[in-house]
Amino acid sequence: MFSGKCSRCEIIKADYEVPPAPYDLLLCKMCHKQVSKDARRDHAILQLIEELSKHIETLKLMLS
Repeated sequence: MFSGKCSRCEIIKADYEVPPAPYDLLLCKMCHKQVSKDARRDHAILQLIEELSKHIETLKLMLS
């Protein structure tokens, strides 16, 4: 295990299996789970917005 400072919570943890490259972003397990969860949520919201905008266009065409 490699100990490193998480780039998000800035706490030194031994969560890393291999030493990172100098350009890598370090995320501990807890922060990685949260970032992944947030990314999935954001993706679902963006898909919903896209779908709703298509429905809005369809409704506008029906009204005209």
